[in-house]
Amino acid sequence: MFQPLVDRINRFGFALQSLALQPDKPCGMCALNIYQCLMMLATGTTGHVLAGFQRALGFQDGHLDVSSQNSSSLDKYCQSSLGVELISVCSLWYQEDFLIRQSWRENLKQVFDATVQPIQLTAINAFIEKGTKGKFKDLVSANDVGGCLLMLITCLYFKAEWADPFSIHATVAKTPFYPLTDKPETCHMMHKTARLQYIEDPKVQVCILPYKSVDSNSTGPCWKAAIILPKDRGYAAIGDILSTFSKDSSSLHNILNCTNAGRPIPKVNLRLPRFTLKLHLDLQDALSTLGLGPAFSPSRGFAPISDTSPLMISRITQDLLIEVNEGGTEMAAVTIVALRNRMRVEPIIQMDCNRPFIFAVFDDVTKLVLCSVLVNSVEKS
Repeated sequence: MFQPLVDRINRFGFALQSLALQPDKPCGMCALNIYQCLMMLATGTTGHVLAGFQRALGFQDGHLDVSSQNSSSLDKYCQSSLGVELISVCSLWYQEDFLIRQSWRENLKQVFDATVQPIQLTAINAFIEKGTKGKFKDLVSANDVGGCLLMLITCLYFKAEWADPFSIHATVAKTPFYPLTDKPETCHMMHKTARLQYIEDPKVQVCILPYKSVDSNSTGPCWKAAIILPKDRGYAAIGDILSTFSKDSSSLHNILNCTNAGRPIPKVNLRLPRFTLKLHLDLQDALSTLGLGPAFSPSRGFAPISDTSPLMISRITQDLLIEVNEGGTEMAAVTIVALRNRMRVEPIIQMDCNRPFIFAVFDDVTKLVLCSVLVNSVEKS
């Protein structure tokens, strides 16, 4: 039922990751979380802006309503697994004096179960903190909401235990890890020798680790982790794999199916680093490359949202936290899309006089300084 949509989301995610890849930094994202947020916004577009969303998200002309319904249904399916905790929530935040079409607001509520509220900094951060089980606190600042007319936020939280956990006693500290840069790092290297789903081809080794599930006969998802290790070391090998996955769904299917063609399941000696990554990704350039460029300039293409003034996307980011250890995996993601009605927004300058400063009383006509004081203490003397 969901396969065409799943393939689109996978290609979309690996295309973004490929475009965002940098040799000196980790790069990761939760594609479903980004896709869901953009689909919410796409329902409020028309004309050349809608065409940009079609190019970036891969749905066909005239299929916006069906695509948004399917996206929401897939999101609900993902949350139906037993034994794995997965929470996904959507929201729309708006300036109270900004007129939004009631039809668009109601559509977000009905299709995406979105929370719709006026922009209020404390409430936004509380929504994010709750939606990520406390993994992101105070993520949005006063500067982020200043001048913002609309903000769409999607949160996703995932936590699962390994079906066969790693033994903490087998983990070795201070083990070398060799990143794409020249300088080696040290890590806590987990270890197990077991019969595991495993395949390899001329480019990669692939091992599949299942997560613990309460009911193996459930019609819901069956979550597993894939460890994909390029045989060639270096930036180009990683980029080639991501690029292939972004263009060819069958290549990804072959990897994730990980069948041994009737052969016995092999015994694998797996060494996997324990890791925690916290990433912030600005998606504007990558999404522009995928065809969403028209949405980043003021346009009447957002008229289904409001016809009061041209709108534009002024921010689209994802924050991701993932921890993999001997017990399993925990992940949280927050995608934020902000809209404004002008290209340049006057910055709010911060001036915090919490250290010594000079205070002067002066005449603005002659510039006579009547009094000047160095304030290096605020206690009474």
